[in-house]
Amino acid sequence: MSGDASIASWYTVAGTDYKGEYDGSSHTISLADPVINYDTYTDVTFTKYYSTDETDYSTNEIECTDVADSATVYWKVCNSETDEIVTGHNTVTITAKQTVIAGTTVSNKIYDGTTAAAVTVGTLDGGLSSDSSTVSVSGVGTFASENAGSG
Repeated sequence: MSGDASIASWYTVAGTDYKGEYDGSSHTISLADPVINYDTYTDVTFTKYYSTDETDYSTNEIECTDVADSATVYWKVCNSETDEIVTGHNTVTITAKQTVIAGTTVSNKIYDGTTAAAVTVGTLDGGLSSDSSTVSVSGVGTFASENAGSG
């Protein structure tokens, strides 16, 4: 999805939303250079400003790295020749990366009159190598019945 804005009749600005799964990298709104409706006016300087609250703007792009439902990045582009401003906004949506524990097994056992089951926990799959978190996984299992037999 793209966001376009045009206040001045002779130039437009387009911003592009970002949507993706958490990958540990930072992402910004891609804001294209202003498009001038005619090609003879080449000495115009444009300045791009970014904000997350439509109040405090900076020339620094907003970097988003964390998992969130979505964040709105407001932007404005100023023309140094006429002080005209084009404004708009786009969204950054970073969804959670799915991780699973793969290869977990429950061992058969010799009848001992209990429902205790030996569980071998598998490995965490889907994490990023750049993640510095330590994940501890343990498992406790029980059979449905202490009685011997199939199933």
